[in-house]
Amino acid sequence: IYEEFYPNPKHEVRTVIFYSLQSIFNKGHGFFEDNYSEEMKDHIGLSMEVDELREKIENFWSNYNNVQFIGCEYKQLELDKENGTANAICRVSFKTQLEKGKRFKPEEAVLEFNLVRGKMMNWWEIKQIVTDLF
Repeated sequence: IYEEFYPNPKHEVRTVIFYSLQSIFNKGHGFFEDNYSEEMKDHIGLSMEVDELREKIENFWSNYNNVQFIGCEYKQLELDKENGTANAICRVSFKTQLEKGKRFKPEEAVLEFNLVRGKMMNWWEIKQIVTDLF
């Protein structure tokens, strides 16, 4: 039975993306560097350090008193097992609060994730995030 259900690459990709979404859309949430490739690219394909991504997320947070993740809906999830790559497009629901004590405003954004199989642990790593948010 174990071999029937594992490995499950789609589940693994969704899990890595979920942790990334938590890091992006929950202000102050931990940032898991291990989920990102050392060969990270920015939204236009130029090399980028993981610390630069963390800085972009923190700049996004600085616009709000609070940001909270609600959920995501996958519009696309494609795997290329032979080449060890994956692509996912998610519609993310989150809410923002401009000032303490003010109401939260529901918002949505589309994020595209490009992933690769990690060299060390054979785990999926995010190589690129494409979004208008940062």
